[in-house]
Amino acid sequence: MLNRGNSILNRLFVNSIYSIRQLAESDSETKAMYCFLRNDNVNVSEQDIVRNMASNCTSCIEDKTVLYIQDTSEINLYNHRNRIKKYEFIGYTNCK
Repeated sequence: MLNRGNSILNRLFVNSIYSIRQLAESDSETKAMYCFLRNDNVNVSEQDIVRNMASNCTSCIEDKTVLYIQDTSEINLYNHRNRIKKYEFIGYTNCK
């Protein structure tokens, strides 16, 4: 189980992906990852994952000069309110 957990955490970090659905390469792998994370024998929380990824980032930039850019853009969609009705087809999404 430790190898499976480390594999998931490593892939999250290396691919800079925060979504299990986007990280998994197939539906069966998605189900397996969710099953792993819901397993009572797995003592990992969202906070543990965040802490691990932060630690990985910290170790990667140690002794390096880093330029940190923050995007403070704000998107205002107020004028588009009520544009999509509850049961209307909105097109295809990237959901698997």
